[in-house]
Amino acid sequence: RRQNMKLNVGKRVCRTKDILSDLQKAYDEFLDPVLGGKNSGTQPDQETEQNFAILAPLLVEAFEQLSCNYRAALDQRRALDFDDLEAGAASLLARDDIRYRWQGELDALLVDEFQDTNQRQRKIVEALAGSQGRLFVVGDARQSIYRFRRADVTVFRAIQQKVESAGGLVLELDLTYRAHEPLLQATGDLLADIMGIQEDPFRTYYVPFSQLDAHRKEAPEHFHSPHIEIVLGAGEETSDARPIMAKALAQRLLELKSEKQIHTWDDVALLFRASSGYAYYENVFEELGIPFVTVAGRGFYDRPEIRDLLNLLRALADPGDDLAMAGLLRSPAFGLTDAALYLLRTRGDDTVSYWQSLREDFSCLDLADQDRAKRTVEILNHLLTQVDRMPVAELLKQLMDMTDYRAILASEGESITG
Repeated sequence: RRQNMKLNVGKRVCRTKDILSDLQKAYDEFLDPVLGGKNSGTQPDQETEQNFAILAPLLVEAFEQLSCNYRAALDQRRALDFDDLEAGAASLLARDDIRYRWQGELDALLVDEFQDTNQRQRKIVEALAGSQGRLFVVGDARQSIYRFRRADVTVFRAIQQKVESAGGLVLELDLTYRAHEPLLQATGDLLADIMGIQEDPFRTYYVPFSQLDAHRKEAPEHFHSPHIEIVLGAGEETSDARPIMAKALAQRLLELKSEKQIHTWDDVALLFRASSGYAYYENVFEELGIPFVTVAGRGFYDRPEIRDLLNLLRALADPGDDLAMAGLLRSPAFGLTDAALYLLRTRGDDTVSYWQSLREDFSCLDLADQDRAKRTVEILNHLLTQVDRMPVAELLKQLMDMTDYRAILASEGESITG
């Protein structure tokens, strides 16, 4: 299906995007006409049916060849994919000796997010749980999101019915501590009409809306109604509307802050459907002085500031890791030059580690790099004494404070990410 060939995968430039782009073109050229054409609401005509009859065996052959090639690639690497792991576990647990052996190891079995299981996973769970009264599952049928890997919400509903019929306990956890009652009523007014409130016997996979009960019956005093507000930004094109929308939202947030409905900016979270919208909001927030932290999803670990922090952690875990140390020394936090890195690494005809060189003699560096090297040693010596004595988050905070890293990023025009 063409909607499964979206290009929002991998890095901005990668081979995967090229392959998916080629598949899209091939789909549009060969399959789309056979299936009746884009946005076509009509049944394929006789000629299309005849073409499909010719192409169908070829598609089957192509799929079988692709499947064989995939299996051969796995075998060559002596690797298993996720489906293999599931199938292997299910096959092993079908043997009485193995199943009884593992049942004897378990007093009870807890499975969270059970709404995202499939039939094979259910068999694995039940084989491990064994007799009655040892299985405890938690889930919310409305949050089943893994249908792409055959997760089936009917599995969750079937286990509920099985537990009830066997005299087990089924509890509906409908009390929420997250939202106050006026907010729940507002969302309920929207969702009840959209999701419906009646079971549909012909769609066992569909879960209707049901209202939660709020522990907090009233909104906090500093919250004013309405509890749901829509802020609109319009433009002739999407590219025109996004900056307008970002500015409108930012100005509204400033108003809520001035009205004390927002106590601190930590109270606010923005959720995006895609990371393509981040830049518009980051630009406006910087312009209007609203502090923000961006969690960048797929590209998070490729961001330069995250690489710097990871290099620091690797260097603290093993100061002899020259690759991590080189990335650390060259980062904006410490700022040694390429020439300094070369001189630190070379001792005549010998090569020494950066950490050894820094602890011995770095008089070969120019005065500016000597100052940077001395500062680096002082900071690392301090942080090394803290390793395993405090959480990683506190260790990173000390680094940020000691190097003024946030100020460095801001001066370079970088957005702060955490």
